[in-house]
Amino acid sequence: MEFLNGEGQWYLNNSTGDLYYYPKAGEDMSTAEVIAPNVERLISVQGTLDAPVQNLLFYGLTLEHSTYLDPNSQGYIGMQASVWGWDTGGIIPVAIYLSNAEHIQFERSVFQHMGGSAIGLDSGTHYDSLIGNVFTDISSNGIDVDMTMTANPADSRVVPLGNEIRDNYITQVGQQYEGAVGIMTAYTSGTIIEHNEVSQIPYTGIAAGWGWSHDDTQLSNNVVRYNNVHNVMYLFEEAGFTHCQSNLDRLFRKILSTVSRLRLGRAMAFRSHSISMKAARG
Repeated sequence: MEFLNGEGQWYLNNSTGDLYYYPKAGEDMSTAEVIAPNVERLISVQGTLDAPVQNLLFYGLTLEHSTYLDPNSQGYIGMQASVWGWDTGGIIPVAIYLSNAEHIQFERSVFQHMGGSAIGLDSGTHYDSLIGNVFTDISSNGIDVDMTMTANPADSRVVPLGNEIRDNYITQVGQQYEGAVGIMTAYTSGTIIEHNEVSQIPYTGIAAGWGWSHDDTQLSNNVVRYNNVHNVMYLFEEAGFTHCQSNLDRLFRKILSTVSRLRLGRAMAFRSHSISMKAARG
């Protein structure tokens, strides 16, 4: 409890069950509403490769108050984009999870006050859409596509294909796990990321691709264009408004063709870039 020295901080004594909180200026704890989430997953849409879930629309919802429990028992050592650990790690869980799901759409909904990442389109997600949503006050990533992160899988049906992320407002993500990003895509094909506004993030705005390798993978025909990315990288350096990784031959050309039409704000950190490329070949 001796580390509790700033407004908005809290400490839970697991032995006694006592919760200590340092109120913010003007906050009256006798009337304050206090919410302590205890579930990581709010919605799960999961089919199988042979029988995927299809044709669902989620419209006009407010989705909020999830948590992330693993740090309670094992701590957290982050790499980047909410991937943790090194040899035996994983990725911070999402509140809304899709796998083996096709033509699923989330539209004009609000994702907020989440203790992990907001939404993840994982293996076997095909032609799903996130359109016109708001993501704010998210502890980790805003949007993940391909959380499994497997290069060259034996069954090509698991590759996220043709998913669309368009017209979303993504702000104040990475509020707790500060290596988070607004939008993260790993080994995907045909992903379209366009007309989104991404801001107020301590690290990268949009991260496309995964793996420190020049090997050929299923990464292909992805498009990142016409996004307004600003006020990012205010804490971490060696990043980009758009950060690209792995063998990005086809994606690389797509991004370069749209840089002049991408509205870039001012990076706050030293050694930051409008577009950052790692292990890229082209």
